Amino acid sequence: MSKARVKQRRAQLAAKPRASRKPLARPIRLKAVYEDVAHEVIRELIKPIWRPILEETSQQLVSLLPEGLRVEGRKLGPEEADDALHEVTRTMEGASRVTVAAHDSYGWLWYLRRLPIELLAGHLATTAPYDMALAEVLSGWSTRACTLEIPSEDTSIIYPLTDDALRPVLELCSQAKFLSACHGRLRRAGKGAQFICHTDGLPTPVTNLSLEAAIDLYDKRLARDAGNALPAGTEVLSDFSGTPHELPILILGSIGMRHRVPGWLGQLRKGAILETNGRYLPHFIGLGAVASIMKGASEGNGVWWAPELPYLILLLRALALTVVRDLQWAGTNLPNAGYLILARQHVSEILRFYGPEAGRDLPALFPSFEPSTEGAALLEVVEQIAGRTWPLTPGPIVRRAGESVVLDLAAASDRLVRMLTIPGSGGGSLVNSRASSFELVTQERVDRTPWKPPDDLRNVRGRTLRLRGRALTDVDALAFRDGTLLLVSCKSFPYTLDYDAGRFSVVRNVRTNIEAAVDRWQGVIDTLRNEPRGDNYDFSGMRHIGGVVCTPHVFYVEREKDTRAVIRYGNRTLPAACSIGELAAFLGQVAPSPAVSARDGG
Repeated sequence: MSKARVKQRRAQLAAKPRASRKPLARPIRLKAVYEDVAHEVIRELIKPIWRPILEETSQQLVSLLPEGLRVEGRKLGPEEADDALHEVTRTMEGASRVTVAAHDSYGWLWYLRRLPIELLAGHLATTAPYDMALAEVLSGWSTRACTLEIPSEDTSIIYPLTDDALRPVLELCSQAKFLSACHGRLRRAGKGAQFICHTDGLPTPVTNLSLEAAIDLYDKRLARDAGNALPAGTEVLSDFSGTPHELPILILGSIGMRHRVPGWLGQLRKGAILETNGRYLPHFIGLGAVASIMKGASEGNGVWWAPELPYLILLLRALALTVVRDLQWAGTNLPNAGYLILARQHVSEILRFYGPEAGRDLPALFPSFEPSTEGAALLEVVEQIAGRTWPLTPGPIVRRAGESVVLDLAAASDRLVRMLTIPGSGGGSLVNSRASSFELVTQERVDRTPWKPPDDLRNVRGRTLRLRGRALTDVDALAFRDGTLLLVSCKSFPYTLDYDAGRFSVVRNVRTNIEAAVDRWQGVIDTLRNEPRGDNYDFSGMRHIGGVVCTPHVFYVEREKDTRAVIRYGNRTLPAACSIGELAAFLGQVAPSPAVSARDGG
């Protein structure tokens, strides 16, 4: 884009109000295109300055490293490296707190959501989303007041598009990349890696071919599986059914780099359909899956949820209702930038008006929840949901902008899934109900593929197979195609924040549990191959019987036995320990997830 073209784009941005964004006077359905050209201007302006700023910032951050980490050739064991790297992250975060004073919190989000995310690309597909999410969390620390006049609901606000304004944005992104590199090393330390120090940069892992191969494979599996995992241990969000008794929740799915995505003008229920160049897909979901899990558990499971969770659900439900019925600009704001900006008083009124309807079933799901009838009080609770850099937890969900608030639905969607994770510690009927749910979800995914078993075989699912009067195993899920029977043992391990942080004991416990499950399941499969006809089953007509252990998410394993292919079909293979996303991909259909979280493998 030429300088003249950039000036032209700037002039377009300054010209407001835009005629193309008038609310529709009547329910017309048409195809239109909406463009927020700010991201194009930013892309051109940062081209000549990004690399110099990245190099300059990296050198400055290296100079802040403790002297003990800049002794060339010094070796660090896993625990020593973990302590040292945590000290480094605290130092880097201190530098970022200085940087974020350059803009107010809304300004930071405005700039970051319009940056080309490929700016932060690395050797993994998950790197750029992770680093951008990290930069957004850092930006939420800004305490600078917003001095711009914010029109309620509209996004015609334009922050300065100059080198001076963009330089701190690129500095923060550089700091996020450096901090992300620390996080990757922390995860490696959690897997037992040793490190060697250098004078001119962060410590690097000592070459360990077997460990590096296992970590590299894990990283690649994570990247391929992005969007198909169930980090909560099973499906906790279900598609909105549209039935009168169910209320919709509004969430956003991230698609990474900008593409043509659907949107709308005016109220959703009578607006014009359009396309926009955005990164987010608005999606209405329901809580039917969570309700089923809780219904399947007995009483007395205690309070497993964060106290802010019901309030977040209530907010997302109220927003879903007002987006459908009232808001004029949501259909362009959400796909493009992932947030809504509304007058604080307006949000309070939305919560007061829609709160009783949006929260009518929440006390039954969360018995200790007593919703306030004051919209301002409800909003204040959600405002307390902050982001964290380590383990990376997107946020804040609410940012202040003068008399307005910015509701970051992209961050809220990720947090909703995390907060609906039922802890696995302590067991209990709720954990068992979650495990049963995962078995059913796995079978449902299988049934969407050409491997859907015929009814006589599918009836084996959930049955305890018996051989010579003794229980052999339960069948959690199964698939069948062309004479090949695939038996699936489901393990509902949630992908927790402790696991995401790579804490050694947590990673080790999950790994050893998967190893034990693979050993046991392969023993069961060997028995069934040798004894294909039992007391209550008959697999004697099968050409091949195979078995895998399936988890809701990709987890790190080290043994070659767990990662080698145990079943092949065409040019696809499936390892002994696989995720539900890998299972669906092998069977011929990758099942999408409505909410996508950004996590980096390290």
